[in-house]
Amino acid sequence: MEELITHLAGAFAGEHPEVPGLGIEVTEVRMDLPIEARIVRGGEVEMSLPRGMLRTGFGGLPLGRLRLLLVSGEP
Repeated sequence: MEELITHLAGAFAGEHPEVPGLGIEVTEVRMDLPIEARIVRGGEVEMSLPRGMLRTGFGGLPLGRLRLLLVSGEP
């Protein structure tokens, strides 16, 4: 779970441009994502984004949801 959240948060982290007024700064991101999750030996939870988009009524575990709110710590 830590790796997935770190990867998602890293996609929005960026350096501030050297030229004032040039660029885009992301200050808040809300995500509501489908996830595949399982508990492994030792009680750790492993998560990943779904491997496929095809949903049928046969087989497979239902997808979970991961809801995140990432907010910049800088004023």
